[in-house]
Amino acid sequence: MMSRILLPAVALAALSLLVACGDNDVTVKGNFYDSTTEVFLENGKMHAATTQFTDAEMRQRLCDRAWRRAYAFYYDEWKVGKRSEIAFASDNYYVWNADGTARLGNVNNYREQVDYTYSTQGRVVTMTSPELTFTLRVAAIDDTLLVTDTPMTGQHITGYDDATVRQRTVFTKMAVPSPPL
Repeated sequence: MMSRILLPAVALAALSLLVACGDNDVTVKGNFYDSTTEVFLENGKMHAATTQFTDAEMRQRLCDRAWRRAYAFYYDEWKVGKRSEIAFASDNYYVWNADGTARLGNVNNYREQVDYTYSTQGRVVTMTSPELTFTLRVAAIDDTLLVTDTPMTGQHITGYDDATVRQRTVFTKMAVPSPPL
């Protein structure tokens, strides 16, 4: 009789443990910082990246390729979120040019683009269009990865401290798109 009750209970406990261990899409709490050789990504996972660079090196890498937005997540002073908290409506990319101009485009719609001018100072890229000005703080950049932070203070992101919340966006390199024939 006892084994009939115990066996299903053990099976249920094992199944719930298996499901819990398979869930990597959770918000992680702690105090996370980038190091000299790594950046933190979603869920607080550390990833090897070039975090030490000069302004000239950053500008060169920005301009060497197009950068496609892979995903983004929120974080604050004590918590790192998951990519599923931010849903993007389009598949965007940036192209920065050495002359101080930039383009935000859509991979699936060549005609959907916004032209910007930009400037850099230290790790901060200031993007300006007639309608909008915003900044991106570059946390890491190398030949394959660009990681930027954007302050979200005043946006009242649910579950995050409004005074310290940021959006971290991860970009990957891509070939510069050309207009359709």
